[in-house]
Amino acid sequence: LVLTVGGEDKKQPLFKNTKVKRGAYINGSILSWDCTVGEWARIEGPTVIAESVKVKDEVRITQAMIMSQKDIAANVEKGAIVM
Repeated sequence: LVLTVGGEDKKQPLFKNTKVKRGAYINGSILSWDCTVGEWARIEGPTVIAESVKVKDEVRITQAMIMSQKDIAANVEKGAIVM
């Protein structure tokens, strides 16, 4: 886990090699291995993000499931499953 200055994880499970960039906020969520959360992104749960997902800067994900090896560049709303 690499948390940059200003990133906040609210004691969520973040797996090996996951990076949370400046100003990002994560609450009620699980992020798997090798994920990257961009600057000022917001992830709120219950959200599950699988291995090797890249969440771009300023993206909001709320109560969703993101399958592995995805690049998320737009907001993902409640109940969505990204495959």
